[in-house]
This record gives sequence, structure tokens and C-alpha cells, in this order.
Amino acid sequence: MAHLQTAPLRLSLQTTKPAINTEQLASAKQKLTQILNQKISLQVDGQNVTAHPADIGSWVEITPVAKSHTVDITVNSGKVLEYINHIAEAHIQPPRSQLVASQADGSTTVLVAGHNGVDILHKDELAAKIASQLLEAKGIRTDVAATYTPFKTISAHAYPKWIEVNTTTKHMYAFENTAQVREILVSAGAPATPTVTGEFAIYSKLRQQDMTGANADGSRYFQPNVPYVNYFYRDYAIHGNYWRPKSYFGNINSSHGCVGIQDADAEWIYNWAPVGTPVLVHK
Repeated sequence: MAHLQTAPLRLSLQTTKPAINTEQLASAKQKLTQILNQKISLQVDGQNVTAHPADIGSWVEITPVAKSHTVDITVNSGKVLEYINHIAEAHIQPPRSQLVASQADGSTTVLVAGHNGVDILHKDELAAKIASQLLEAKGIRTDVAATYTPFKTISAHAYPKWIEVNTTTKHMYAFENTAQVREILVSAGAPATPTVTGEFAIYSKLRQQDMTGANADGSRYFQPNVPYVNYFYRDYAIHGNYWRPKSYFGNINSSHGCVGIQDADAEWIYNWAPVGTPVLVHK
């Protein structure tokens, strides 16, 4: 058997100089302080948004340059774009249609007031502009361009009981004549499988049903025990949707074309709306 030879391990303390010392970083530190403390003000849809130093700091990248004993300070325009997208979210909204109901005597009533849609334009160009000016540390004040889409007016009849579905705002309303009796969040048809629009009426009701069909990619789906099904046009229905999280309703259109609602709301609609109840679906 071989024997291992051992020897003592000796450690010695050695002092090495940093590639860049505090004194050499002084000018870069001063420049960085000026960059972070400058005022960057964005006017978004008439409202002023000021970037905090922490926001500005997240856009800046610092790279050591050992040969010249300094650092390079650069701006990541992608990070600037992320910030602009974040602040723009609060101002982007689709137009909401105005709903006007006609009554038997010929009069009309505005049931839902419309509002114009707002979208933010040229975010990529704005991010590049801010990135190009940021290192000058002179402050930036700029307007964020917005575009406005006028709302549409949807005409309806004030029936004793009727349902309105807005697939853009992802809301459904139950009316008795001109009185709104319930507001319900929906998840309607996904962009690839949109919900049909127009004026319809509930023609069939099923307490529970297995559903199957084709996905947009050609594959098949099977959903068992779908509750409180109210068919209003061909295979389009208002029904309970137990397989989507609560956060989808009112926020994400995800169905194969049906109007999905939470089970408690579906039970209410099923019991409230008889066969023949008009259903108005619009964007």
C-alpha cells in the first residue's frame, strides 16, 4: 500500500492594490451623482410623472476599465423603455362604448356613459431619446405622445329583462327595463377565438354540460361539468367557468368564444334570465 507524504501548508498575507482606487473614482462618482439627481419629468396624458433617483439608477450600467483606472457609465435604453411601459400602463385604456336604451314611448336613456380610449405612442423612440440625453445630467422634460379613440354609441331596447356584454371592458350587465340589477366581470373570447357580436336571445339552458371542441391551433379540448349554461347563438353561451383564476375575470379574454363568468354569477344569471332573454354583445 502506498503511503501519502504530508507537508505543512503555509499561508502568507499579501497586500494587493485595487485596479481602481477611491481617488480615481472621484470624478466618476461626481458625474454619477449628477446623473441620478437630475430632474426627469414626463407629461403623460396631461399628468406629470417624475422619475426617482432609484429609477434613473436602474437605467445606468457601470463597467470597470482597469487599464485606464476608471469606469464607463452607459445607459441601457431597454431599461428606460421598461420604465416608460410601466408608467404608461396606468394611462392606457380602451374606449368604453356608450349604451343608449330606447323605450316603448320613443324616449331614450343613457344607461352607460362612454369614454374615449387612450393609448401611448412612440415609446421606443422616447426611450432612445432619454437614453441619449441622460448622461448630460441637464435634466429632461418631455411630453409622452398619446392618441385618443372616440367611443361608440350602442343602441339597445329596454326589455323587461336583458343582458349587455362588453367584450372590450370585459363586463356584463343585467337590466330590467332601464334599471341595472347586476354587474358581472367576464372572460370572453380570446383574440384568436373571439365572441360573436350582435343582438341575440337565450334559446337553450342547461344546468350542467360537458364541453368539447377545437382550439385555435387545431388541437381538441374537453371541459367536464361546465355549470349554468345559457346558449344565445349557435354554440356561444354564457356559462360558469371554474377552471380560470378569479384574476382573469374583468381582465383577460381567454375563452373559445363563450362568455365565461364565475360560478356564483353564472348561477344567478341562470336563475334570473329565462329562455328568450335578449343578449346584446359588443366590443
